[in-house]
Amino acid sequence: MRPLARGRALGHHLTDLDRLPKSELEHLLRHGETPDFAALDGFLFRGANLAFPGSFLFRKFVKGFFTEGRADGRRVSMGYNLAAEKGSLDEPWKLLPETAKPRPFGFYECRVVRAGERRSYWPGSLLLDYARGGNGLRPESLLQDFLVQVEGGNKDLYLGKAYLALGAWLPAGYFALERWRQAPPEPPR
Repeated sequence: MRPLARGRALGHHLTDLDRLPKSELEHLLRHGETPDFAALDGFLFRGANLAFPGSFLFRKFVKGFFTEGRADGRRVSMGYNLAAEKGSLDEPWKLLPETAKPRPFGFYECRVVRAGERRSYWPGSLLLDYARGGNGLRPESLLQDFLVQVEGGNKDLYLGKAYLALGAWLPAGYFALERWRQAPPEPPR
């Protein structure tokens, strides 16, 4: 386990990140590792908003990652969200609606943030760019998430920070992702 800013050791679960103050979440974002998209591709991750306002509005959610083929032959790293039943982080995650095929929404394109580029708040992080996800005029097209792998060697736990792109980029909160299960084999859209 890796030491944190205040000398405590980090556990290996989403609930461990939920207990950290914002200052330590910032520390982890600065020192986290670049996620390997290949380790995300084809999986669903249990997600939790860690701080207000997200923790009040949408405490639990699910993110999935996939590779999408484009008409021009390119393969693009993508992701999406799924709604989860409300409840405590100690309770199991359940997708909504509770059907065989939940409805994905909030698609995003994934790319690594390079130092020196515009809005490179977290160089080396993975940008989840909802503006490039084909969401049209839906509100989620204003989201920009930055994602890091929390601990070297642990490709099951990630920390993110969300921003709202409203001209200026406004911080919208922190979130954690923990590997949950394989995504369905069919593309989400």
